[in-house]
Amino acid sequence: MKKLILVTPVKDSLVTTKDTIRSLRSDSDSSKPSYYIFDDYSSEPTRMWLDKNASKYNYKVIGLKDITDTPSPNYRFTLQTAQKIALEQDAGLLLIESDVITTPETINTMNELAHTMPDAGMVGAVTVDDDGKINFPYKYVTDEMPGIFESKKSLSFCCTLLTNELLQKFNFNELDEEKD
Repeated sequence: MKKLILVTPVKDSLVTTKDTIRSLRSDSDSSKPSYYIFDDYSSEPTRMWLDKNASKYNYKVIGLKDITDTPSPNYRFTLQTAQKIALEQDAGLLLIESDVITTPETINTMNELAHTMPDAGMVGAVTVDDDGKINFPYKYVTDEMPGIFESKKSLSFCCTLLTNELLQKFNFNELDEEKD
């Protein structure tokens, strides 16, 4: 498997953020991918919890308030910074939103898939709610579809891997500043 970095953008929602972090760091295995939390102007309780638990869950907090004066949301800035980190580490970039619970198996499968499919630039996992119902934008997915399929429709960044090859070819600094 190729090297990955994990990125979770956070804007408060501390309850779901804790669940997301715990799902990614349920044990202290040091061989796990580097993990970066991009704190996007969260409230003081969220910032304090993130800082206090960084070593416990083995992640690095990047406080956007310390880097940019642009008010939240700073998704574009997060993507640009995460791309730079991934390229410096010759790694793929796995975005996992702060309300997504995932498993090591999902991460490993996505990473394997990204590198066994020759033209894959992005590999997304279909996400479901607590009742098992498929979330937007994957409402078009049906039980009749194969477990792995190519999509010409939109991918959600809820749980999406961007390959290092894609990161090398598309510069996130070229993203439209008017759209976040």
